[in-house]
Amino acid sequence: MNAPSQRLGRTRAGKVILQPWIIDEKSLTGFSAGYTDSDHFDAHSVCEYLISWELLRIGTSSQLINKYQRMSRFYDGKLTRAGRDLEMERLRLTTILDVIQHGKRLADRIFIDHR
Repeated sequence: MNAPSQRLGRTRAGKVILQPWIIDEKSLTGFSAGYTDSDHFDAHSVCEYLISWELLRIGTSSQLINKYQRMSRFYDGKLTRAGRDLEMERLRLTTILDVIQHGKRLADRIFIDHR
C-alpha cells in the first residue's frame, strides 16, 4: 500500500505499524494485510500507548487521540476474545497498564519521552 502514512512502530514479528493519512476501514485493512493475531495485538498495544503518550504530552486537546483510538478499536476488533486472552497470557500481561508498556516497547523511538 503506497498511501501517505506515518510509521508508529513494529510488531514483534517485525511488521511495520503505520498510521494512514486517512484513518478508515479500507486504509487500515490495507496497511495490516498479512497481520496475524499477534500483530493485531501489538498494533493495538502501540495505539494504546500512543493514546496515553498524547494525554501526558498535550492533554485531552490533542487531535491525535481520536485517531489513535479509532486505530486501537480497529486492531482490537480483529482479535477474538480467545486470541486476545492468548496474547495476554503469552506476554504475561494482566492490566491495561501492562498492555501500554508492551506498546511502548514496540513504538518508534520518536514516541518515547526521554526526560
